[in-house]
Amino acid sequence: MLALVTALSLLLTSIYLVHVWLKRKYSFWKDRDVLTPPVQFGWGNYRESILQEKSFGEALHEFYRFFKSHGVPHGGLYTFTSPVYMPVDITIVKAILQNDFDHFVDRGFYVNQRDDPLSANLFTLEEQKWRPLRSKFTPAFSTAKLKMMYETLFKCTGDLEEALEEFEGKHLDIKELIGRFTINVIGSCAFGVECNCLKEPNNEFRLNGSSFFERTTFENFKIFLADVAPGLMKKLHVSVSRPSTIEFFKRLTQETMEYRERNNVIRKDFMHLLIQLKNSGILVDTEDVGDIEKRESGEKVSLEDLVGQAYVFFIAGYETPSNTISYTLYFLAVFKEMQEKCRKEVEDCLARHGGQLSYEAVSEMHYVDSVINESMRFYPPVHVLNRVCTKDYQVPGTDLLLKKGQKVVIPVLGIQRDEEHYPNPDTFDPDRFSAENSKWRNPATFLPFGYGPKNCIGLRFGMVQVKTAVITVIRHYEISLNERTKYPMEFDTGHPLTLCPKGGIWLNMKKIGK
Repeated sequence: MLALVTALSLLLTSIYLVHVWLKRKYSFWKDRDVLTPPVQFGWGNYRESILQEKSFGEALHEFYRFFKSHGVPHGGLYTFTSPVYMPVDITIVKAILQNDFDHFVDRGFYVNQRDDPLSANLFTLEEQKWRPLRSKFTPAFSTAKLKMMYETLFKCTGDLEEALEEFEGKHLDIKELIGRFTINVIGSCAFGVECNCLKEPNNEFRLNGSSFFERTTFENFKIFLADVAPGLMKKLHVSVSRPSTIEFFKRLTQETMEYRERNNVIRKDFMHLLIQLKNSGILVDTEDVGDIEKRESGEKVSLEDLVGQAYVFFIAGYETPSNTISYTLYFLAVFKEMQEKCRKEVEDCLARHGGQLSYEAVSEMHYVDSVINESMRFYPPVHVLNRVCTKDYQVPGTDLLLKKGQKVVIPVLGIQRDEEHYPNPDTFDPDRFSAENSKWRNPATFLPFGYGPKNCIGLRFGMVQVKTAVITVIRHYEISLNERTKYPMEFDTGHPLTLCPKGGIWLNMKKIGK
């Protein structure tokens, strides 16, 4: 009996101590006079997102609206028991991303190159490794290099046109088909590999590419734990990437490089640029390759580092462009007059370029640009930007001091759907992005590619890829929304990193001229 009483006492004491500990943890923002939404003990503010009951993007949007409704410049959240800072005032957002960037250089993602080489890439690396890599990769996305890679990109549109022929007069899930197209593009432009995904939907490229976005509840849980306790996860040798995906990209990168170097293969793609960085640490024009060893400059990039870069380029060039293309076509299917206006611009522009869909022709289609930008405002390809405070920071216009190590989230979806920045934000209006209206926009209110020194390095390639696909579809097909897809859109809760349409995006396809 005494043993039972003792055990019960220990249990109750433990419960009480945990309760006291949690209460103290959840007083972090209150002690700093920062507003916090209701917290669920142990889970913080993200229980529904972790358990895939609500999309992460929608949850952050709700938090943003909660803070805005209370008229505060910022708010506090908790990932489990870890505090997260969310700026709401656009002046603070701009300061964090641009003006005071030196205080927020890192994104704060889990990086474990030993056990998960895919986690060490240009998107996740901390300042010491990120800065030299960024400077080396920046020339890879110059206008000259984009024009070089556009030849490869354009060849993929032939396969897209052929695949669309099958659905003439029928309906299809455009998100599913475009996802296969973007894998073909990025496989060809990044690795020089013909993925043939439009004809083989379940090949290894697609399976390994989609694993980054389509995660199980357990995999989502690991990501949140890695965010809260990265040191412990490293000691436990935890990988947030699937072992099969790590092995696939390591093998693909190494074998492709070895084959090209062994056979002196030179191709106008991203892999060629990676090989140059591995061998000389610099990028040179194709015609100068023979002199590359004579032009060594700076530190060479290791194969281990290049695996992560090849992977992130593949991921960034697959899902986010796929979503953007699909949502743009979704809106054009709903708003027929905008579809016709885009089609007329395409035909007029191509007429000036001899019917050739070239890099220069695509660059001149400004109304198509506006439609794509409004689509990204409505449904941003990345709905949140992450930062971590790298040195103590006094938040402008407030008494709050952010200490080194403090996690920060920038709510992209909330900002871009805010009445203060975009009147009638739930109305789809491409004219917001006309040349005239764009002059007056605060750049920190449009963040689909980020903002400041850590914006997306491949944003120009991404936009060209998106425009080319949209043009290819509407040039040949009149599209309308099928009854299987609703307006407005519902989101899949199993995609924590992107706003993925629930059930796909189903469109009716009618061939122009028939």
